[in-house]
Amino acid sequence: MDPEYHCQGRNGKITDDSFVKALELMQRMATEKLFNPDFNTISDTQAAEYYAQGKAAATVSGHWGIAAISSFADDTILGQTKVAILPAVDRGKADSISGGCGWYFAVNKNLTGEKLDLAMDFLLKTTGYEMAEYATQTYGLIGAGIVEDVDTTAFSQLTLDFIALMNTVDLTPTYDLQMDGAVIEAMNTGMQDLLNGTKTPEDLAAEIQAEQDKL
Repeated sequence: MDPEYHCQGRNGKITDDSFVKALELMQRMATEKLFNPDFNTISDTQAAEYYAQGKAAATVSGHWGIAAISSFADDTILGQTKVAILPAVDRGKADSISGGCGWYFAVNKNLTGEKLDLAMDFLLKTTGYEMAEYATQTYGLIGAGIVEDVDTTAFSQLTLDFIALMNTVDLTPTYDLQMDGAVIEAMNTGMQDLLNGTKTPEDLAAEIQAEQDKL
């Protein structure tokens, strides 16, 4: 995307040239067969299996994909596997990665007394410092608490490579956590049509913007 596109400042629109160009590039990758024929119907785990079996040259995923690849791939594949962020196009910069909490718990507002206490205790156990410490020390994952002096000697090479990569990039907000659910639904559904070649980038951008304008 162009550097001038200010999504966070809400100065831009989905129909801006920068976003439409991004959609055009995605559609181009599909039409030029950079993806496997069933890419539009498989899950992250199935994609990791394809890669581990040597049926794909690369796979696009998040940190969670490392565990899947590590469990499916043999030592030869693992020894040849590297981590990287998507390359820059046009005037864009390949110096950031999206990050943030993708899962969360909600508490029923009608809970009171012992039930509320139990619910809050559950939340603390599953999101507090002890869980953060376990996730970080066991899997290299980042939790809700800052964990220092982590022993990384037991981590896989892929996990170590990912940690090293994270130390070289900035974090950008995860867009589908920042935008209204109806907008994301229009985007995700329309993206399938875009990659299937049944919708143009301009039409998809207009549909997404129309949902945004309803808010």
